[in-house]
Amino acid sequence: MSYVSAQEFTHTKVQISAPKKVTDKQGKSKINCYVLYEYDTGVAPLYLKTPKGITTPFGLSKYEKGSTGEFDYSLPLTERSLWDEGKAITKHFFKELAQLDLMFINYGVKYSKMIMNKQYKPEQSGIVEAMYTRCVSVRQDKEGNDYPPMIGPKFLKDYETKLPTIELFVNSNESLPNLSWEDLEANLPRNSSITGLLQPKIWIVNGRYGCKLQYVSSLFVVQQKRLTRPSGFIFQETLSKMSTDKKPSKEASAGKASAAEASADEASADEASADEVEDSDETDEVEDTEEELNEES
Repeated sequence: MSYVSAQEFTHTKVQISAPKKVTDKQGKSKINCYVLYEYDTGVAPLYLKTPKGITTPFGLSKYEKGSTGEFDYSLPLTERSLWDEGKAITKHFFKELAQLDLMFINYGVKYSKMIMNKQYKPEQSGIVEAMYTRCVSVRQDKEGNDYPPMIGPKFLKDYETKLPTIELFVNSNESLPNLSWEDLEANLPRNSSITGLLQPKIWIVNGRYGCKLQYVSSLFVVQQKRLTRPSGFIFQETLSKMSTDKKPSKEASAGKASAAEASADEASADEASADEVEDSDETDEVEDTEEELNEES
C-alpha cells in the first residue's frame, strides 16, 4: 500500500477519475469516482498519513442512521498537535485538505450534469459549492470566533459482522484483540493523539456530493490526559506494512506535550456529530479500491 505523509502531501499531485455510472450488488445505480495520487512509484489511490501528535478533541463520535437502530462511528481530529515540532506540519496538513475541497468543488462544476443532473458554468460555482459537503469544517463560537479547523474521519465496518475493520494499538505495539465498537469508545478518549492512514472518497447521493475521510488499516493511539506530559508510550513511525503485518516493529520516540493547548472545541461537539448524519446513507463496507480500478482498466 502506497501512502503519503502529512508533511509531503500536496493537493497538486491529486487526481480525480471521471465519474462513471455503475450498478452495485443490490442492483442499484450509483456514480463512482476515485481519488488518486501521483506517488514516486506511479498513480494509485490516495492514502494519507496523519501528522504526528494530531489530537481528537471529543473522542469517538457515535450517531444513529435515521431511526434504524444502526450507528456510524467517527473520530474527529482538530488542527492541534501535542508536540511543538508537529504544529507546522499539522497546519500544512489542514491547508492542503482545504485545497482539496476547492478541487472537489471545481470537479463538481465540470461534471455537474452527471452529479446534479444539470450543467453549471464556472461562474456558477457558488451553486455547486452549496451542494457540496467539505471534508474540512470550521465552526464558530457564540462571539463569532473561529474554532480550529476540524475533520471527522469515519470508521469502516465489516460487511458481515458490522464490527470495526481497524486494528487498534493503544500506548503499545500490540493490537487489541477482538475489537468491538465498545472497545473503540473506551480506548479513544478526548485529547488523545492519533496516528493512522486516511483515505479520501467522494460520495454522490441525490444531486448532492461531498468528500468523506475514512480510517483504513491500523490506528495508533497515545492516550493523553489534559494538561499533562506523555510518559512511557510507544509511537509507531512507519506504517509501510500496516495492512499485512499484525506485529509492527517497535520504535520508541519521545515528545513534549503542549500544555497550553487545552481543548476549546467542546462546545461544537454536538454540531459536529449532527453534520455527519448528512452523508450517513453512504455505505461503510470495506472496499478494495485498487481491485475496482483494475477491473475498470
